[in-house]
Amino acid sequence: MAAGQALALATVAGLLAAGVALRRVLLLGFGAAGIIFIVPQTATRYLLTSAGAPLAVFVVGLGLLGVALWLAKSRKTPRSP
Repeated sequence: MAAGQALALATVAGLLAAGVALRRVLLLGFGAAGIIFIVPQTATRYLLTSAGAPLAVFVVGLGLLGVALWLAKSRKTPRSP
């Protein structure tokens, strides 16, 4: 089961990286949806008795927020005539 979770995390990271590199919102959406499901499951499995599980989810959330703000700032808006 550990290999499945590692593959899921790698897939989610790949979707997010591809979404950022290609500036495709759809890929970012799939990656974010994957994070919503995979990160809490993995954190709960491996960090069950510590405060690490909520901290891991919090750190991932901050990372997503940072990427979203960076994309919003770097997005080119069309100029009005």
